[in-house]
Amino acid sequence: MKWAIVDSESGMVTNTVLWDPQDPWTPPIGTHLVELGQREVCSPGMTYRPDEDPRFVPPPEPDAG
Repeated sequence: MKWAIVDSESGMVTNTVLWDPQDPWTPPIGTHLVELGQREVCSPGMTYRPDEDPRFVPPPEPDAG
């Protein structure tokens, strides 16, 4: 299964991981895991929004100026 490691304060995805919950593992302090749906796309730098669709959005584009 693919999981997003999400910063608990900012909601930013810090990394993704393939993990079978049968094996013991704890994400880094200050983060939590979010299991990705079968068709969800996620990568580091994206923002997690648990109550919206899509739940993961890319960072805003930088100003061109």
